[in-house]
Amino acid sequence: MLAEVWGILETVEDPELPIAITDLGLVRTVQVADGRVSVRLVPTWTGCPA
Repeated sequence: MLAEVWGILETVEDPELPIAITDLGLVRTVQVADGRVSVRLVPTWTGCPA
């Protein structure tokens, strides 16, 4: 299931750039436990409104 989650994240583009969030290095960690998925994202800069 972890590989499936990463595959889905690879299709999610940054709202300002046509680049996948995984390619930008925004996805820090992905955890799957007990049927739940936890994704930790890191903004590209400290003032990022996301």
